[in-house]
Amino acid sequence: MELTIKRNLQLSTSFFFFFIFVCSTSKCYPQSRDNIWMLGSNNSNNINYGLDFSSGQADTFSLFREMNVSYTNASICDTNGQILFYTNGVYIANKDNDTLSNSLNFNPGFFTSHFYNDGIPIFQGAITIPFPGSTDKYYIFHESAEVIQLNSQQASHPLNLAYSVVDMNLDGGLGGLSPLKKAIHIIDDTLTLGRITAVKHANGRDWWVLCHRYISNTFFKILVSPSGAAIFSTQDIGDTIPFRSYYGFAMFSPDGKTFLFQINDSTINVFDFDRCTGILSNPISLNVSYLNYSICGTAISLNSRFLYVCNNYFLHQFDLFSPSIPTSDIVIAQWDSFVAPLSTYFFTMQLAPDNKIYMGTYYGSHILHIIHNPDSLGISCNFVQNSFTTPANTTWGFPNSPNYDLGKISNSICDSLSIDLDEEPALFNLQLFPNPFTSIVSLNGDLLYPLSYSIYDLSGRMVVEKEKLLYSHIKLDFLAKGMYVLNIKDRNERIYNLKLVKE
Repeated sequence: MELTIKRNLQLSTSFFFFFIFVCSTSKCYPQSRDNIWMLGSNNSNNINYGLDFSSGQADTFSLFREMNVSYTNASICDTNGQILFYTNGVYIANKDNDTLSNSLNFNPGFFTSHFYNDGIPIFQGAITIPFPGSTDKYYIFHESAEVIQLNSQQASHPLNLAYSVVDMNLDGGLGGLSPLKKAIHIIDDTLTLGRITAVKHANGRDWWVLCHRYISNTFFKILVSPSGAAIFSTQDIGDTIPFRSYYGFAMFSPDGKTFLFQINDSTINVFDFDRCTGILSNPISLNVSYLNYSICGTAISLNSRFLYVCNNYFLHQFDLFSPSIPTSDIVIAQWDSFVAPLSTYFFTMQLAPDNKIYMGTYYGSHILHIIHNPDSLGISCNFVQNSFTTPANTTWGFPNSPNYDLGKISNSICDSLSIDLDEEPALFNLQLFPNPFTSIVSLNGDLLYPLSYSIYDLSGRMVVEKEKLLYSHIKLDFLAKGMYVLNIKDRNERIYNLKLVKE
């Protein structure tokens, strides 16, 4: 297999692989982080629009702005629901719709240059999350794409995932990119186009960010904590994505327990997700196909039960609580052939702050379809076509917004094994090897013997209790295969928690 690309592919080695269990004691209240959706047509006079959900329902507003939004669309509001900044992948705009300070060339690549005037045509090509432990800094994870060749085929793929940090203290409070935190590569590898998504860690403060390696079934998992962003692990699970996979979506259910990933034009993988460990499990394949029309949009209801999938002609509903998800498929509606002035074929979907699901149209008309009661089974979900008129043509990408309000999981292993951030294993060069292991695992780092240690499984149950350790080797051949947490205390009462994998 011959592969031609523009630069070497390897994982960045400038970031620590680490695992951290921290619990927040604060409650989670709605923060209105996704109240404003920047949308709008790609037209010559730059008259665009948006949706504002501050009143509890969708209101439209028109504005003049330079930025055109096509597919890549990421934004975030302050806790009062006022827009802070937004991006189309080419550059970032502040709340005054002007270029965010130091944001030019923040996302270099062929797609950025080629689609400079329109915005990058990658679904979920960027996502924004608050910096854990900070009230005025934000991460934007982003990608562009290059044209690469595999044997006789060509396709577009990102060759890295990068992040930039927005500091709202810069430019007189309008915000700007931190000079030393702009376009930082966190993954250098060929990736699946788009499908960047995020979910709160089980501690309710940190974040998991997921993306996917091309022509594989490999997921990259990035853990974002107050210490920074670092690749935590990779996992091979689910179906292999093809070389050419231009359109697709990935998303977590609002409760963070379910993860879905679009493989190709007709297949979606559904997984269970552990917000504490980042482990995906129990993959299920769902197939939706009709003639030559591919999957165009996906969305999950607020109660995390119903998955909606559409192609241009049909809207399907799957029950994620069913013991047999594939057989729970219900066809909710067929396109009604309405033209305004172009055909209003079904296209992308997004769960909104008013708990309804909004659906755009294939040609980006000034019409939206709405699922008014997405928490309801079957046609009771009340899908109404052509029911919302917008001031201008809608471009295709709704904002890629995670559930900012998801709280911590009480009484989980993350709750029972909280540690002080000043005592993270990375600070003491503490490592386990081999990890994964089969029989014996060794410790390496600035340790003060003797040590005591305990081992917990993922339910928080102690499976090895308060053993003494005089040397650096631990024999654990009796453990069942799986992931554990090794809790260590040295003679100076320093505490460490490390991920331990038995294979």
